[in-house]
Amino acid sequence: MYKIFLLQDGATFVKKMNGVFCFQVKGDSGEGIWIVDAKNGTGSVSFGGPAKGDVTIIMTDENLVELMSGKLNPQTVRNL
Repeated sequence: MYKIFLLQDGATFVKKMNGVFCFQVKGDSGEGIWIVDAKNGTGSVSFGGPAKGDVTIIMTDENLVELMSGKLNPQTVRNL
């Protein structure tokens, strides 16, 4: 989802977001880390590497799908 925004108009997205977001996602088959850099240049999305960001969001894979599809409001959830 973020990659689409960055490809369409990365510079504007970076200007609005101004942050590096780390999504640490846990599921039955293990854990993955995605880094969304919406702070530098036109932005980027990468998988793996160190979990360093301005914001780190730790969640299950099920909650990530619900969040990205608009079914989960992150402001009302205590444990993702």
